[in-house]
Amino acid sequence: MKKLLFILTKNITVKKIMILIVYLFLSESAFACTCINPPTYCETMQSETSDLLIVGYKITDIYHGMSIKIIQVLEGTETRDTITVWGDNGMLCRHSSATFSLYDTIVFALHNCDLYGNWLGGNQEQPDHYQISNCGVYYLDYFNGQVIGSIANGINSLNLNNFQQLHFSCSLTAIEEYPTNKELLKITDLLGRETKGTKNEVLFYIYNDGTVEKRIVIE
Repeated sequence: MKKLLFILTKNITVKKIMILIVYLFLSESAFACTCINPPTYCETMQSETSDLLIVGYKITDIYHGMSIKIIQVLEGTETRDTITVWGDNGMLCRHSSATFSLYDTIVFALHNCDLYGNWLGGNQEQPDHYQISNCGVYYLDYFNGQVIGSIANGINSLNLNNFQQLHFSCSLTAIEEYPTNKELLKITDLLGRETKGTKNEVLFYIYNDGTVEKRIVIE
């Protein structure tokens, strides 16, 4: 009788383990990150614009997230000087908070938190928190007044004012409301150096809507 009871208990335990393995496999598949990854910030905003655009820096890590000190709000409504931003816990379409070093100043394009990080238990993520997506370019470096990174085709550096103008022209709402606005930001040569333009040379005209025109004036 005891032997039979042991066998039944063993079988039940094995079944529980198998069910747990299947559940974990299905859960990981359900949370697997699949999304498009536009190569530039402007294209990313055209795909899915952010809810909050800020200049800030990480002051501490929290579980799979971080606390961000806000230096300046570029777009959106946020009155707090410190916010919580959640990253990837291994199964979400977000950047790992480990991507960002403490006190490095970054331009963050954030979304309101979807609370998906709570699905496996816990309630760390709250509705007034944010998240940092990895489905495109949702952060850029900021140094000495310059926004640096893959901003738009042919544009890897802009001062903050020009970057804000570019952001508004790249966002979905701005494109719908101001489809004809197009301002020349700069002209560069093949090496990416700014120039006023010379004849018999390939030049790139870079506009604030992210478009780049390739021109050559033949004498």
